[in-house]
Amino acid sequence: MDSSSLVPIWRFIWVLLLQVLVFNGIELFGAAQPMILVLFLFSYPTDSNYSLSIFLSFLLGLVVDSFTDTLALNTLGMTVAAYFRPHFLRLAYGISVEYHNDSKLYGSLGQHSYFLFLLLSLHHLIFFTAETFDLSRAFVILKQLAVHLPLSFLVGWLLIQLFSLQKR
Repeated sequence: MDSSSLVPIWRFIWVLLLQVLVFNGIELFGAAQPMILVLFLFSYPTDSNYSLSIFLSFLLGLVVDSFTDTLALNTLGMTVAAYFRPHFLRLAYGISVEYHNDSKLYGSLGQHSYFLFLLLSLHHLIFFTAETFDLSRAFVILKQLAVHLPLSFLVGWLLIQLFSLQKR
């Protein structure tokens, strides 16, 4: 096992620890809590195994759900987001992302932000729809999205900028 295969494992552990130990204790105005689990999908190498990314996302969601008592809502959101990740990659970075032989995402700040926004939007939409479990209460789902999505995006974007390995 070389060091490049350990990188997703370390990212898994760091995202798990950040979410469980730091961000589960933060509440903005008593309502909003940043959910940064999709940072694992954002930073997952593009040339790695697709099935493994879905399994690791499922496992990450399951472990966080066991700590936060959210009834497998993160598990569902992360698994669906991992499934749609290749489509979001092509949408944000274009078709050329399939031709990179390395695991780094090359793109502008806008492309990175758009990719993060797509992942967060899908995760949050699945999470709050499953939590409400009643589409007649769509206004409640949209309200939850409007409260949680900007905070999660801001925190996730700041963490990406803080821990970015690209030289600027």
